[in-house]
Amino acid sequence: MDVRENTDTKLITATFEVPDVSKDDVKIEVHHGKITVSAETKHADDFDKSDRLAVRERQFESFTRTLVLPPGVTDDEIKAKMAGGVLTVTFPSKHTAKPEEPPRRISIS
Repeated sequence: MDVRENTDTKLITATFEVPDVSKDDVKIEVHHGKITVSAETKHADDFDKSDRLAVRERQFESFTRTLVLPPGVTDDEIKAKMAGGVLTVTFPSKHTAKPEEPPRRISIS
């Protein structure tokens, strides 16, 4: 996964390489201010059932990545597209001009 922020367009782009995975096998979920992208490659049953499998060198894997969304990002602002084995997810960075507040101390009673 690569994550980039374009300061001109104020967009964050997360790119995932998912070769040999169809878009139907990719799941993108948004929950509690986080976006989770997961996918799983399937075992191909491309041999005759009467054949005995001697060696299988193809790998079948799954992955899950979770990103924290910037405050204020809505589901409608998240876009996803897939082409040539690459999944691209974009959403606004929603940076505010407010200065960062210093840490506050909590007193113990």
